[in-house]
Amino acid sequence: MDTYVLIVGTVEFVSKLSARVFDRFNDNINACYDWDEVLPEIQKQQPSILIIQANHKNNFNLCRKIKEQSQKNWLYCIFVEDQFEGNDQCLPLDITAEALGNGADAYMAMTSGASGSTYEAENRLLLAQIQVGLRQTRQFRDLIQSNIVLSTIAVTDSLTQIKNRCALKSELPEQIINARLCDQPLSVIMLDVDHFKSVNDNHGHLVGDRTLQILVARLRNQLRVQDGFFRYGGEEFVIILPNTEAASARDIAERLRRLVDKQSFIVQPKERLHITISIGVSTLDLTDDEQGTSLVKRADQNLLKAKAAGRNQVIPESQS
Repeated sequence: MDTYVLIVGTVEFVSKLSARVFDRFNDNINACYDWDEVLPEIQKQQPSILIIQANHKNNFNLCRKIKEQSQKNWLYCIFVEDQFEGNDQCLPLDITAEALGNGADAYMAMTSGASGSTYEAENRLLLAQIQVGLRQTRQFRDLIQSNIVLSTIAVTDSLTQIKNRCALKSELPEQIINARLCDQPLSVIMLDVDHFKSVNDNHGHLVGDRTLQILVARLRNQLRVQDGFFRYGGEEFVIILPNTEAASARDIAERLRRLVDKQSFIVQPKERLHITISIGVSTLDLTDDEQGTSLVKRADQNLLKAKAAGRNQVIPESQS
């Protein structure tokens, strides 16, 4: 990821700062002169470092706004005082404390009219502060990426690579809320592989695992992008069908059942299995709870009825 330094201040301030860091960052320096446009610029450019003109009246307010936003509070903010008179005096402690208290990560000064060793020392300090900021933002982004990977692992079934039951518990309530807000139907399919225990008993668990992988791949190709596909446990699966009323959900379930029934499962070069599935369907109604517990329960009850009726069939909501 490119490293961007965004400098916020007057034209003169931006010119001074750019001259000091240009050799190191070259084209990765961006400027913003309009304080009202800083937050949109940050959103668009995603800089790693933000250098703010310390003596501007909006400096503290801007920094607070940035740090209050969780998506941006990792941004490393350096306040730079560009009108410091020097005279071998350090920045007043109260000013430094106020800046840090308002969210600044660093506060430093550029001596007015500095030259020679003073100018070089200030440049080294500025670059050092930027390097500190880059290390911190890099660590933050690495951590975020790691968290994304871990989160994905936590909600993904390791065998079939579709979402797991934990993901269903999280996503179904969101789908229910969205369906009710948009006044759209929502249906759920619960399916189970018939006599799956005999597959494991007669052919071994490796064949059983391969059978589930083939089943998932075959069914997933029949679903829409917006449909949710989850391994509920063992050989049971749940499919969420957004914006799908009961009749359409029944037709989808029947299509999936026929697809599995008519095509053999080639689990090994010379071994074919005939697999069937039983399916229960339910559709969201006004009495269903927001977590989707009753909605899934009805689909499960219909699935049990499909098995009791001889398996390899669909029991839709209308027959529950």
